[in-house]
Amino acid sequence: AKVSSLLDEQGLFLPDYVAFAKRFYSGSVKRSELEAELRAQIERALESKINITHIDSHQHTHVLPGINALVLKLCNEYNIIRVRIPKDVVVEYRDRPQGSESKLNTYSDGFRVIRKMLQLYKNYKPMHFFGMLAGGHLNAELVGNILHQLPDGISELMTHPGLDSAALGKIFPWQYHWQEEMQAYLDSGNKKLLQQEQIQSVNFTAC
Repeated sequence: AKVSSLLDEQGLFLPDYVAFAKRFYSGSVKRSELEAELRAQIERALESKINITHIDSHQHTHVLPGINALVLKLCNEYNIIRVRIPKDVVVEYRDRPQGSESKLNTYSDGFRVIRKMLQLYKNYKPMHFFGMLAGGHLNAELVGNILHQLPDGISELMTHPGLDSAALGKIFPWQYHWQEEMQAYLDSGNKKLLQQEQIQSVNFTAC
C-alpha cells in the first residue's frame, strides 16, 4: 500500500527490468516510494543479522541512470561500501543466450555514470566482472574459459547454481541451467585449474 507506483494490478512487483525501466523513465514511479522500498529491504536484512557485504539487485536495476544515485546514497547512509558493477569482460562464450548483448547495452550508460559515482562516494567493486553474457547458461567449459582468462586482481563471477533445474523451472520462466552451473564448479578439471593458476576464492569483503 505504501509503494503502489512500483506494483502491477495484482499488487506484485513488475515482472522484469524492461517493464520497470519503462515505468520509471515514463515518470510513473514515485522516487519517495522507490527510496522507501530500497530502504525497507536493507533494513530487513540488517534486522535479520545478515552481514551485508555489498549491494546488488535483481536484474541489475541498481545501475540504471537515475536509480544508481539513490542506491549509492543509501549505501553510504548504511555504511555499505561495496557495490556490484555487472560490466562483463569479453570472454569467448559459446551458445550464450539470445539477446544477451542487447541486455548489456541497456545498462551501458548506467555503467559509465555509476563508475564515476563510486569514485566520488569512495565505494568499492571487484576489478573485473564475468557471467552477464552467459547468465544462467554457464557450464564447465565456459567456466573453464573464464578461469583461463582471469586477469590479475579481484574478479566477480556471477552465477546461478541450483540443485534441481526441473523444480526451479516451474517457479522461474528464465530457462536457466541451474544444475549445469552447479556442476561447472564441481568439475574436476576446473578444480584442478584453480590450483594450477593459484586462483583464490574470496567474497566482496576482499575488495
